[in-house]
Amino acid sequence: MICSICHIGTCKEGITEELFNKNGRLIIMKDLPAMVCTNCGAKFFKEETSQIILDNLKKAENSNAELEVISAKVA
Repeated sequence: MICSICHIGTCKEGITEELFNKNGRLIIMKDLPAMVCTNCGAKFFKEETSQIILDNLKKAENSNAELEVISAKVA
């Protein structure tokens, strides 16, 4: 698959992490499966991974931590 962002690189399956800023709190989600561009590093998530990200962000809303690191391994 050619990257839809840079139109140069090829997207390959990999594992990545993503940083979210939720109301001034930083949430790092790691172990996310994604298609990652070999040229620009753009990340594309499948629907089930996106749902896991959303679910984990909702759970993190109940925490008072300023920084939270979540391992979002997908089975």
